[in-house]
Amino acid sequence: KTCIFSHPVYLFLREFSLQDSRGGSVSPFIDGLEEKLSSFRSGSVRGGTINLAGPPDFIHSRLGTVMAPLMKEGYRLRFHTGNKQRIYSLLHDGSADLAVTASMPDDRLYGYAHLLTERMLLVHAPAMSEIIGSEPGAETLASLPLIAYDEELPLIRALWASMFQRAPEMQATFTIPDLRIIRDLVCDGHGWTVLPDYHCDNDLKSGRLISVTPADLAPTNHLYLVWNKRTANNSRTAYVRDYILKTFPR
Repeated sequence: KTCIFSHPVYLFLREFSLQDSRGGSVSPFIDGLEEKLSSFRSGSVRGGTINLAGPPDFIHSRLGTVMAPLMKEGYRLRFHTGNKQRIYSLLHDGSADLAVTASMPDDRLYGYAHLLTERMLLVHAPAMSEIIGSEPGAETLASLPLIAYDEELPLIRALWASMFQRAPEMQATFTIPDLRIIRDLVCDGHGWTVLPDYHCDNDLKSGRLISVTPADLAPTNHLYLVWNKRTANNSRTAYVRDYILKTFPR
């Protein structure tokens, strides 16, 4: 079959820029036709700008690398970071096409799918092993520097309840809302913390960190991929959504 863009009539119109009945050039209309038809050629329906929102730590650890191959398909990726409130705000007002969140979305407003389950591990540097031991008590841990995400101790609370059947009563010694910085500080021996497993797997394997949490006893938390139902039928968003879900083990 002959491609329309190599057809003699098309080439003739392009070369001579025929005038319409009012004396205007028809070239802009032909250019527009070319653009429209090109969008329907095999494979070219993909691409465009996609806005994604999520925790910066997760984007750094997992999502950034996963999304990078889409650039070769013509996608322009725009990442937005923030806490729970900002992530949902970006999703609600349409600034984000897709978002990753650790909270269960409101299914009246959003579509969502389970992305992964993270396990919370108590970790510390080998230099602290003699003090902490293999089965640390609440008093021992409370006496040592705790490096946490914020004053509410969101990651620590679930593990503490699992280990000691009560809420933690101590305060963090150092707080910073960035799990990458927390991991580095703990690796350098400045204290202990609780991290999701994928944030510290490599350091546990290399021996930079030690975990005293048995995997079968580690508290779990679910992460979700979320989208606004109003834009769920957008083909670009749907393609990227399915791409992400296929990449993560379900």
